[in-house]
Amino acid sequence: MPNGANREFVRYIACISGIRATFNHWPTKVRLDLGFLKELREVLTPEDYRKMSQTIILIPDGSNPWDGVFVAEDDEGNTYDLIQRGYGPSDIDVLGWLGIKRPDYGPH
Repeated sequence: MPNGANREFVRYIACISGIRATFNHWPTKVRLDLGFLKELREVLTPEDYRKMSQTIILIPDGSNPWDGVFVAEDDEGNTYDLIQRGYGPSDIDVLGWLGIKRPDYGPH
């Protein structure tokens, strides 16, 4: 599991790459912990947040306050739960698909 200021962002990207690798589909929506949704608004530029929001629907989900919620879903009904399935491959260009740059979390 990643540590540091960007650990939740790493988990978010891994969840999206997991559904892509498992089902060969990009997700249409992702259920995320409320705190992480707030974090995304703070660390992404307004332009990147807008681009990401046009690509994928972000759904607030406070059902797991201990581990967070990272569940990607596609239009076929497939889901990828990062907490249950683990990290997806790191060689999938999720940032490119979302149309965003990796946010700057500052010194680690």
